[in-house]
Amino acid sequence: MTIDPNLIDNNMLSELQEITAGEPELLIEIIEIYQQQCPELIAAITSAIATQDMQSLVTAAHSLKGISYNVGAVGVGNLAKTLETHGNEGVATELSTTLAQLENIYNETSVFLETLK
Repeated sequence: MTIDPNLIDNNMLSELQEITAGEPELLIEIIEIYQQQCPELIAAITSAIATQDMQSLVTAAHSLKGISYNVGAVGVGNLAKTLETHGNEGVATELSTTLAQLENIYNETSVFLETLK
């Protein structure tokens, strides 16, 4: 299977698979936790954008960025980083566009992660 480097950092994914080698249920648990937390964080980002609550945006985007990079989901992580930066700078333009991209990339990433279970 070809891994899209815009979605997944193959090196990070390999490290994660190496760490969990011999314990496939651990990798599955990590993926499931990620898939559980992401929609919650995306919902928090959506709400923060709707209310123009930049601090809540920064907090949720920062959390999403961290958990995404930890599983190698660089596409989601990079978009979360963009949202975090815009929130820190008080830049409200293009937040909705970036959010839509984030939702699409997360869905693609989640489909890929399902193949690892």
